[in-house]
Amino acid sequence: MKKTTAFLMAALLACSLLLTSCGSFNYAKEDLSKYIDLGNYKGVAIELAEPKAIDDEAIADYIDTYFADFITAVEQDADYAAKDGDVVNIDYVGKLNGEKFDGGSATAQDLELGSDSFIDGFEDGLIGAKKGDVVTLNLKFPADYGKDELNGKDVVFEVTVNSVSVNKYEYAKKITDTEALQAGDEAVITYTLKCGDYEDNGLNYTVTVSDDSDIDLPAVCTEALAGLKVGDTDKELKVTLPADFTNEAAAGKEATFSVTVVSATRTTVTDKVDDAMIATVTESATLAAYTADVITPALTEQFAKEAKTANVSALWKKIIDGATVKAYPAGEVKRVADGLFNYSAAQLGSQYGWAMSDYAKLLGYKNAKEFKEAEFVPSAEIIVKEKLVFNAIVAAEGISLTDEDKAEGLKVYYEELGISSTYKTYEEFEAAIDNGEILVDSLYDSLLWEKVMDTLLANVAK
Repeated sequence: MKKTTAFLMAALLACSLLLTSCGSFNYAKEDLSKYIDLGNYKGVAIELAEPKAIDDEAIADYIDTYFADFITAVEQDADYAAKDGDVVNIDYVGKLNGEKFDGGSATAQDLELGSDSFIDGFEDGLIGAKKGDVVTLNLKFPADYGKDELNGKDVVFEVTVNSVSVNKYEYAKKITDTEALQAGDEAVITYTLKCGDYEDNGLNYTVTVSDDSDIDLPAVCTEALAGLKVGDTDKELKVTLPADFTNEAAAGKEATFSVTVVSATRTTVTDKVDDAMIATVTESATLAAYTADVITPALTEQFAKEAKTANVSALWKKIIDGATVKAYPAGEVKRVADGLFNYSAAQLGSQYGWAMSDYAKLLGYKNAKEFKEAEFVPSAEIIVKEKLVFNAIVAAEGISLTDEDKAEGLKVYYEELGISSTYKTYEEFEAAIDNGEILVDSLYDSLLWEKVMDTLLANVAK
């Protein structure tokens, strides 16, 4: 039996979703008893998975994920020794028997130590290295590395460490009216710069204190902001404009820089997500409060969904294994197999420019027809069997979606799946459904599936 590739499996899954609700055979209206024997689908015994515990590790993983955008690599001084988790920027040259090999060299590459991005020993060998160090690593490629010319071979890497950086959290913290502005702070100001007949005004203009690259204000003005405080109003500062100032009449002359500081922020760097950061970037006052108010409820919901998904998967497998196909509806397996095959062929062509016949030969089949019979027909049979079982259970249990079910499902769809970014109000969203702009049949199929599985889970033999 040939091994199906990841591409094919993805295509089969995607297309199966497209095919389950269409076609000439009407699963919902046909008498399915002549096609499927459900067996004992109620009270099936499975070992129910329980939601994972919310422990310190789970909370730490949540924080790592949801605050990742705040992480920045801060370059360290030359005497800093690299540790696990640090980021090194390196040049390296790899040699086999004293000779360079293709793909064995790189320059200015960032590498997080401990990420297991390189072969065993490479990252460990850079622990303790400092900026400017040249480290020689005598290593061996794994026997199953994946390239015949490298599998199991001894290799020497000469690595130059260009820099060592530590991942830290960086965020903008509001400056109060008790703190003086300093270089690097970002301030929102309203100003007037006047020299003789020359006058320039800015309303709620954002500027970096002591920034010499600002496109509107000369460095003498941004430098003059240092020492001011939020709330300072119409502070008159005397500045001498540079000789190369854009307005020739004012160039090199003394000017009046009148400033009101509306607000300001200062970049703050911390080793970890702490109370100060939480109070700044979230609506919670402390990390403990954020954990209680946000993290714990989110993980509770996440772990409950994961447990339910595992239970549904185990239960559905037992139900499918316990059901027997008496006969497949005429032409239905072929219809689904053709759809899977054609969809996969189109994806293969558009993504990789390959013909299905060439792909089939790559996998060891004689031709596309043999490939289809071996891979797509069995997959189609599974899809059809599952459709028969599902719809037979729906009929046997008399399960259907109420108007309330549909309305609730649509609201979740609108609120949680990003639809609100396209349709500003729920009424606009409903109008788009009514005029056919949004198709909701697949959503209703999903809601019905969930309702059926909830019914079956409630009857699991524990």
